[in-house]
Amino acid sequence: MYYFSIALVVVSGVLYQLFQKKIAPGANPALSLLFSYATSGILTLALFFVLPLRKPLGESLKDMNAFSFLLAFPIIGLELGYLLLYRAGGQVSTSGSMISACITLILLVAGILFFKEAITLKKALGLALSLGGVLILQSA
Repeated sequence: MYYFSIALVVVSGVLYQLFQKKIAPGANPALSLLFSYATSGILTLALFFVLPLRKPLGESLKDMNAFSFLLAFPIIGLELGYLLLYRAGGQVSTSGSMISACITLILLVAGILFFKEAITLKKALGLALSLGGVLILQSA
């Protein structure tokens, strides 16, 4: 399941960037997001056939916390941010890498501060290489 999950995120991430880049330049960003989310809602309902509830709906709803709702804000921020970035001339070949490296750096610090995760030499080296790669990509 671990490798399937990684593959799902990678494939979805690639398609996400490509599809964002191809949204019609004249499309209203809010209407475009609304259409995407309406479609996502329908597809998510279909997921209940694959991932059925293990408890009655009432009990399952009790398992939800504020973060299930708060997640909507960064999701919309990501969608709108990428859409506006590409409209402003962002390149699909480098924008995602640059943003991912920045997110990784911030999450490394957050992991240490809030989740007591350890930073290892391997993690630090990997991050340094990622950031170095982004700098090279941006200067090209």
